[in-house]
Amino acid sequence: VRDVTGAGDSLAGVTISRLIEGLDLVSAVRHGIAAASLTVESENVVADFSPADIERRLAEITNPIGA
Repeated sequence: VRDVTGAGDSLAGVTISRLIEGLDLVSAVRHGIAAASLTVESENVVADFSPADIERRLAEITNPIGA
């Protein structure tokens, strides 16, 4: 963890965005959690990540190495 600033905003923003796009609540929250995890690892004040980055993080969370 580098900085927790903005993690909650990322969680909320991505979750709401995914709900608007039609994802179910659980899937939308998973996307939000993935975005928040990218945010806390960022060295930037405003985390810069793409939807593809979120998808990669989801894959890591869902299928951790060694699980």
